[in-house]
Amino acid sequence: NKMILTPSDAAVYSWSLYSTVGYGDMFMHSEMGQLISIVYTFFASALYLAVKAECGTIISRHLADFIHFVRMTCRRVFKCLKFRDPHPHPLKPFTRFLICLCLLFFMMMILTIYMKILEGAKWSWAKSLYFAYITMSLIGLGDVVPN
Repeated sequence: NKMILTPSDAAVYSWSLYSTVGYGDMFMHSEMGQLISIVYTFFASALYLAVKAECGTIISRHLADFIHFVRMTCRRVFKCLKFRDPHPHPLKPFTRFLICLCLLFFMMMILTIYMKILEGAKWSWAKSLYFAYITMSLIGLGDVVPN
């Protein structure tokens, strides 16, 4: 139940949101603060994941080069191994992005509606949405807990 009063507290809270660690000892106490946390986390965690994905891409390239080297070596030695592309027609990145975004919003709305029905008049729609997003993004601050 710690209030965020100093810049260092704000930095720790910000990091716990975008890295999705969510310690739970600091959280926003107002609905406006919770809404701002949702918007901030949506963009900041996406940026954080993009940086992590770029690192993964670099590692993946080196691993793919190594696997290609092993296959070429085996092909020269055994001359019977054939390479087949497991995904001949992959989806375009933008199409995959739209599908993921639609699924995210659909699942978030389902969880929001479910929590609103489950908790009834005790929770507002904003609190239900906040719980749904914090839970689905795996942050789990622990400030909003269903009965």
